[in-house]
Amino acid sequence: MMAKSFPVLFGGILFLFFACNHAKVTAQNENSFDVLYQSEYGGNGVEETQLIDDQSELASFWSQTVFEYGENIPKIDFTQNTVIVQHFPSRNSGGSYYRVDSVSYEGNLIRVNYTVNEPSGMVTTAITNPLIVLKVKKIENPKIEFINSNQN
Repeated sequence: MMAKSFPVLFGGILFLFFACNHAKVTAQNENSFDVLYQSEYGGNGVEETQLIDDQSELASFWSQTVFEYGENIPKIDFTQNTVIVQHFPSRNSGGSYYRVDSVSYEGNLIRVNYTVNEPSGMVTTAITNPLIVLKVKKIENPKIEFINSNQN
């Protein structure tokens, strides 16, 4: 009896896992940046910034994080642009939305201003690992600073 119920239980768990995906792939932005991907899940749970400077590195990251392959991977002109991956600390509830408000350039400093919109009312109890992937103008030897506008 246990052997017959295992596939049903496993299928149900898989369904819940994929049904709870709150990922968003966004369209082009007319400002100096594009949000390529953002999700409550997919980050590593520790505040960390990564730079991606070539298409093969992006393809590897994208397939491991977004689970999309081939033509679904954004095509980036890495002679003009670079990709920033920002991992945020883990949270113990779902429903928070991270929004990039602006990206500014000052010498080799790339400053990313963002806000976190907290959910109101009931929230899901889940460990989330927020993640944002941005395409920005390529800068030599960039230093990247993420500033939470909620904390100013």
